[in-house]
This record gives sequence, C-alpha cells and structure tokens, in this order.
Amino acid sequence: MQDWQIRFRHFIQSHEATVLFRKVDGSLRTLQCTLNPFVVPPVTSQRPGRTPNNDVCVVWDVVQDDWRAFRWDSVVKVELVHDTYVETYTINP
Repeated sequence: MQDWQIRFRHFIQSHEATVLFRKVDGSLRTLQCTLNPFVVPPVTSQRPGRTPNNDVCVVWDVVQDDWRAFRWDSVVKVELVHDTYVETYTINP
C-alpha cells in the first residue's frame, strides 16, 4: 500500500474526503466518502466466503447514502479536507 493510500484510509475514519477516479467505462466520477462510524450504518457481517480484495477500496458515499467501491489504480486525485486547508494527492492525471 502506498503512503497516500495509508493516509487516505486513516483520514476517512473520522473525516470526509473527495476521490476522483476513472470508472471502467472510462468516465470520471467524483465521490465524497467516509468511513466515520458516526456516519456509516453498522456493518452486520461480510458476505460468507468472500475474501477482501486489496486492490479495491470500499467506502460510504455521503451523497448517495450507500456503499461504493473503487479500484486503487483508477484514482486520479484525492482531496482530504481539513478545517483550514485541503491536502491534495494527484495520482494518475
């Protein structure tokens, strides 16, 4: 896992972030997301027999109020919004 991915995963545990990624059809999608336990619904269980995929990041979409996933290698840009500044990582322009 790269440094920006570790930073992102840690940040969204308590904050929202914006991710710009390229979908499978080639179009770009902007996703406002979090994993803040005060925002996401409780997870009761993972599907039986399903192993986690480290190439994919699963997050809560705060706009659509639903779970979403994106591939790490499809990320174009990540913005971590702090109270006084924005931390931006451009990955795959």
